[in-house]
Amino acid sequence: MINLVVRAHGKPDRAMAFDTTDLAIGRVQGNDLVLLASGVAMRHARIIVKDASYVLIDLRSTAGTLLNGERLTASRVLAQGDRIQIGSFEVELGPFAEFRASPQGAIEARFHEVVSRPDADEDRLVYADWLEGIGQDDRAAYLRGVVDGSARERVAVIARGIPRSWRALVTAPPIEQCPRGACPGRWDRLPRGENDLVRACDICAMGIAFAATAFEARGLRHERGVVVDPAAPRVDDDLAGQSLQRPSGVEIKP
Repeated sequence: MINLVVRAHGKPDRAMAFDTTDLAIGRVQGNDLVLLASGVAMRHARIIVKDASYVLIDLRSTAGTLLNGERLTASRVLAQGDRIQIGSFEVELGPFAEFRASPQGAIEARFHEVVSRPDADEDRLVYADWLEGIGQDDRAAYLRGVVDGSARERVAVIARGIPRSWRALVTAPPIEQCPRGACPGRWDRLPRGENDLVRACDICAMGIAFAATAFEARGLRHERGVVVDPAAPRVDDDLAGQSLQRPSGVEIKP
């Protein structure tokens, strides 16, 4: 779990929790934290959890990444309260151990284990009820929408404000474009690994990637199967061509 507080000039602070050990930050969809502003690269930085430490990595961005006012020249281990400057945004690292130790955090961790198992749609609906009970209405609506297929346009909008790593954890989209034709069929039937957005398929001996949109899925497939966020807008044969118009929408604006 990576807890952050995101600040933009003239906007209220936004506390965010990401259930991942590899957080991607950048300007375009497909990142876990999307920051739309000048000075933010498409793929700008990463925060990873390694050996119980948080590590900040700048992805050779043009404008650079500042840590406590100093430009990052190499990966750095972070401490709670460290301030990261990316474009016009300030991102502060929040607590980790306190969240994990809380009863609410323990309950949610158990839900994550249950809903990542095969054929767990009923458990997903129970999880959605629990999320609604703690005030996580958007996540609850997203989860119900992908389970029953209702309110697709609203769910697609909601998904933009929810970390992709969480969406990959709790959903079970079908595997598409499988070159072998004998794959397990669904994302939740693949074993979870260290990367929240890629799961290994023993049949084709390749990683199956979780794409936020059909546009992104086209660039990921490379003779292997992919899955697409079930909340993403789709059209017939949208993985068959060579290009799609890039979808609009971001998670955070300055």
